[in-house]
Amino acid sequence: MRFSRLALLCALGALCVFLSTVSASTSWDKDDQEIFSLQAALEKAEGKDASFYKILGVPRSASFNDIKKAYRKKSLELHPDKQGSTKKAQERFERLGLINKILRDDRRTRYDHFLTNGFPKYNPDAGGWVYSRFRPGLISVVILLVLLSCGAQALVIHLNWKRDVSRVQVLRKAAVVVALGPRYAQVLAALRQHQRGSASGDAPAVPQSKASLPVIKEKKVRVPLSGFVDLPAEPNPSTATAADWDEHERGVKKAVADAASFSAAQAQQTGSAPRTVEMLVRGAGNTLDPTAHSGRDVVEVLLSDPESGEWLPFDEASTAPKPDLVRRVWVATLLSNVTGGGGSSSSASAGSDHADNTAASSAVEAVANGSGSKRSKGGKRR
Repeated sequence: MRFSRLALLCALGALCVFLSTVSASTSWDKDDQEIFSLQAALEKAEGKDASFYKILGVPRSASFNDIKKAYRKKSLELHPDKQGSTKKAQERFERLGLINKILRDDRRTRYDHFLTNGFPKYNPDAGGWVYSRFRPGLISVVILLVLLSCGAQALVIHLNWKRDVSRVQVLRKAAVVVALGPRYAQVLAALRQHQRGSASGDAPAVPQSKASLPVIKEKKVRVPLSGFVDLPAEPNPSTATAADWDEHERGVKKAVADAASFSAAQAQQTGSAPRTVEMLVRGAGNTLDPTAHSGRDVVEVLLSDPESGEWLPFDEASTAPKPDLVRRVWVATLLSNVTGGGGSSSSASAGSDHADNTAASSAVEAVANGSGSKRSKGGKRR
């Protein structure tokens, strides 16, 4: 199953990311380790913000002579004879001598590098000096993997839905083109303008008598499964001129002819007839009463149910409804089943998430596969 493979890849990717964040021991030379030890001791004694330069009271840009002068002054201040000859005073004086040596030879460059990029910490479990990085626990790993897998599944479901919506739109428009002809856009625009004008009380831009309005009669049509993908964009009814409608008509004819040529060539290549689907187109707004079809378009496209033979609405809302991604991910389905809220509906919903098992695709494919079956005018199989 495609989702399973995708979820597995996401899980492996997350695991690799986490493994890469685990602390790893790096090989350091003797000078580096001496610098680390001295810096760690200095921070422990003087504070986390302590550095070799701050102890001497000089900036990082100080010259060797400046460092030498600062050391002499600081050594007199920290000499054990002036500090009570305690163990702590002796250790501070020894650290000062080591700091002076490091800052006055080539090791200063290494110290400046670590001062800028950070010092590793000593970890005996890791085998020495290591940079401390995020160490994820088991719960953190599980949570991240669950979130990644749910996100991947939600993305797959959303992409499937977008594909279904696009397919429904293409097939609906193809059915309308076949039923109404290349002037379909002008017919629909006239009816829609009249419907909007009647509903708002404005004077409609088309004839007001029902007899003079275009009438969409019920008609069964057969369209290719691929539809007419190269149909031109419909003109804006409020600004379109006669020339615009004529140009659009020519574009529609060309798109239909190109689709027919492609289907014929494909049929010749495969040796089988082009796959088509039978649909029903009928008017849904051929009335001057704006309330008779409130909220509905002026044209309806229906697809026959392959099992019952009934004609069912074929539109985005009924054939490819927008999925509830939160309820469709596997975690929500699992929780619903565990708490007793699952059932056959959840199973059916989960099954439809598969990339090749979406509602619109299944309905169209089923009708196309059984397109040879004859149906009566009422929508029943003979």
